[in-house]
Amino acid sequence: MTGKEEAFFKKRIEELCETCRNRGIPTHSLFLNAEEQAVLQTMHLPTGDVQQVLSGGFEGAERRIVCFLPPYLENIPDSVFSFLALSPSSPKFAETLSHRDFLGALMHLSIRREMIGDILVPEQTAYVIVLSKVSAYIRENLHMVRHTPVTAEEVSPEQLCPGVNTKEYDVNTASLRIDAMLGAVYRISRSRAKELVMTGRVFVNSSLQSGADRTLKEGDILSVRGKGRFRLLPGIRTTRNGRLFVRIELYS
Repeated sequence: MTGKEEAFFKKRIEELCETCRNRGIPTHSLFLNAEEQAVLQTMHLPTGDVQQVLSGGFEGAERRIVCFLPPYLENIPDSVFSFLALSPSSPKFAETLSHRDFLGALMHLSIRREMIGDILVPEQTAYVIVLSKVSAYIRENLHMVRHTPVTAEEVSPEQLCPGVNTKEYDVNTASLRIDAMLGAVYRISRSRAKELVMTGRVFVNSSLQSGADRTLKEGDILSVRGKGRFRLLPGIRTTRNGRLFVRIELYS
């Protein structure tokens, strides 16, 4: 994000907050990526009685909106998000479709990326969180992903399957530093891990990292542009030679 882009982003967020405070109505942004969420965390907004909430439609979502709520509301209105299931019309003859395939098909409809949240692909069906204003358009116009005919239908939040889009396993690492954990999880060198940090591609709990020597802790979520993200789970163990076994949850 350039300086000009960041200034425009901050101004837009300030306007949303001010509209909620002055008019007493809920307002929200489009979906924010990790970098935008990191910028948001640096802002000191005069919210007053206004509540600021970040949500991507389900717990653990990576792409999230910021919503400003007046005092009479406790939760984001149900009308903000729509949850879609994109399923092959004939599963027996369907191709193996990836996150990239489903995202590409949605973008081919000329929908802005900021209107689309996380895309979960546990098996053949993709579950997509979108802003409600584009839900009907997607359901009416999305008929093909690559060479596979699909149907798009709205589902309830309870039908999302974020849990099956992760896997847990142990990694052996010398320390809990960012560069050490990146090396252990993605099997890259410490120098390559430091390069990822220094080029602005690494976030911890949506906060952009400028140094690779930060020590992580249980519960931290580390995101890397182009690679994915993982969470440190409870139960870190120390071996006899002083190395660590760390249980992680890897998001695919």
